[in-house]
Amino acid sequence: MADNPWLTIPIEDYESHMALPEIGQAQMLAEELARATSQISARSIALVGCSGGNGLATLPTSARRIVAIDINPAYVETVRVRFGGRSTVLELFVGDIQKGAPPCPPVDLVYAGLIFEYVDVATTMTALRGLCTPEGMMVAVIQLPSETGHFVSQSPFSSLQPLQSCARTRSRQKLEEHARVVGFRLSDARKIMSAGGKSFDVLYFRG
Repeated sequence: MADNPWLTIPIEDYESHMALPEIGQAQMLAEELARATSQISARSIALVGCSGGNGLATLPTSARRIVAIDINPAYVETVRVRFGGRSTVLELFVGDIQKGAPPCPPVDLVYAGLIFEYVDVATTMTALRGLCTPEGMMVAVIQLPSETGHFVSQSPFSSLQPLQSCARTRSRQKLEEHARVVGFRLSDARKIMSAGGKSFDVLYFRG
C-alpha cells in the first residue's frame, strides 16, 4: 500500500483537477450517484473511493446511512469533517477495497465511480458483493478509451500524473464476467460523456 500513488495526492489537488471545466468529472460522478440513489430509493449507500465525499451533499433525506471507504486516510477524514454533523449515520473506513469489504452491515446501493481502473477486478467485485444486500444494487462508472491516449487528463495538478502508470481501462464485458461469478447480474447500462469530452459506461448490477 505504501507505493500506491493515491496515498500521495492531496485532496485539494484531486478535487480541483476533477472540477476543472475541461475535465468535468466531479459533477458527472455526483449526478450519477444521485440518479442511482433515486432509482432505488436507497436508504443505505456505500461510496467506494469516497475521496472528499463528492455527491453526498445532494443525497435525499431518505438516505439514512452512508458508508464511506477510501485508501487515503486524509480523504476519509475530509468526509468526516464535511459530513459528520449531519443526521445521517456516517460510517467511515480507511482501507483497500480489493482486499475485502469493511466490517459493516451491507447496504442497498454500492457506488463505485472510477475505481475499477485502479484495482484487481476479481477481488474487488467479491468485496463489493459482500458489501451489498442480497437484493441491492452496485453501480460502476468506468472510463472508456480516450483518443488522446491519456487516461488521466493533463492539468496543472501534477500530483495526479503518477496515476497514469497504474490506471488500466476496464471493459464492460470484463466487469460483467466477474460480476456474474459473484452473483451480480447486469440490469442496465448507459454511455455518458463528461463536460471534458471523455466517454464512460455506467453499469447497474443487481443482486
